[in-house]
Amino acid sequence: MESMTGKERGHFALVIVVLVVAINFFTWPAQKYFGDADAVRVQTANLLNTGEWNVPQGIAEPFGPRGQYFYQNAKGNWYPKYGVLNTLIYAPILWLEKVTTGSLIIDSPECLLYLNLFNLVLSGATAFYLVLLGRRYTESKAIVVIFVMASL
Repeated sequence: MESMTGKERGHFALVIVVLVVAINFFTWPAQKYFGDADAVRVQTANLLNTGEWNVPQGIAEPFGPRGQYFYQNAKGNWYPKYGVLNTLIYAPILWLEKVTTGSLIIDSPECLLYLNLFNLVLSGATAFYLVLLGRRYTESKAIVVIFVMASL
């Protein structure tokens, strides 16, 4: 079997990325789910709006008992239990929402649109990476497609 040229590999990767993004576009969620990701986004929004890492007590407490989504440190500040990197992951898309809409409110109707767009970008980038990874192990286009789709 003759291997693909660099240009053919690029076109092949692009086709898979477009396919993944199209599938995600036509099946994106119509509503947000309450839970872990909301807690992280609340901290990110607070960071972008106020410059503070902690979350106000009045926002953290309705999420449930201490420790379920947020923990309280010795100084009385509330933080999500998921770590700083999870907070920073949402920073670019929530910053874009703040810049384009003029405000950043977690439960705004626009929030879902921005989160879905963020999902499209991340899934496209992940698909591209998986294509590159799969191509290191096989020349078979079918196996690479199956690998990418099964992984996602």
